Amino acid sequence: MKTNSLTGLIDNFLDFFLPRYCLFCNLKLNTIEQYLCNQCTLQLIKCDNNHSEIKYKQYFESPNIINELNALYLFSKETPIQSLIHCLKYQSNYRIGNYLGKLIASENSDYFRKEIIDFIVPIPLHRVKFTERGYNQSDYIAIGISDLTNIPIEKNIVKRVKNTESQTRLNHTERKSNVKDAFRFCGKKSLEGKNILLVDDIITTGSTIIECGRVLKENGAEKIIAFSAALA
Repeated sequence: MKTNSLTGLIDNFLDFFLPRYCLFCNLKLNTIEQYLCNQCTLQLIKCDNNHSEIKYKQYFESPNIINELNALYLFSKETPIQSLIHCLKYQSNYRIGNYLGKLIASENSDYFRKEIIDFIVPIPLHRVKFTERGYNQSDYIAIGISDLTNIPIEKNIVKRVKNTESQTRLNHTERKSNVKDAFRFCGKKSLEGKNILLVDDIITTGSTIIECGRVLKENGAEKIIAFSAALA
C-alpha cells in the first residue's frame, strides 16, 4: 500500500514539472493516461473479426501466404490512431510500440493462450531506413507482445535487402511491385512446421507482410499469423 502511495506521489510530482500532453488533442494528461487522453482513447475503433475477414478476403486469401489476419485498431486519417502511429514511426517515440504491443497481447489474451505460436517475427527495416530512424517500430510492438505472452522473438531470420520507397502513395499493384523480392531468409535452420506471428505497425493492402511471409513459407513455415497495431 505504501509503495503504491509513493509511486502515485512520484507520478504526480513528475507530471507537475514534466507535464505530458495528448498526442492528438494536446490536452494535459493525468497520471494514469498514456499518450492519449481518455476522450481521444474513446475515439479509437477496435478492429473486430468482421473487418479482418473482409480485408483478408480482399487481399490475402488468393496469395495463400498469410493464414490469419488480425489487428488492434482500424486506421483512418486525422484520428488519434494516426497520431499514435505517426509518433511511433517518425518522432522517435518507440515506446509507443511497446505500449501497442502490450495492448495487442492483453486484448487478445485468450487467443494467445490457445494458439500455438513458436516465435514472433517483426517486419524488418532496410539498413538505410533503420539508420535514419534509429530503430524499427515493429521490433517494439513485438517486444510488447512478447512481454505478456512469453512468445520468443526472432529478428534475424529475415532481412530486408531492398530499400523500397514508401508505400503510402502507391496503389495495390504498385505496392506489390515495390516490395517484390524485398526480403531474404537468413535463418540457419529450416522453419519446417513452425507457426509464426508476423508483426507490423499498420497493414493496408498487405503487400509488405505477404512478401515477407512468402519468404518464411518458402523456408518451411507451417502457419503465418499476421498481426498489426492498425488495419487501414
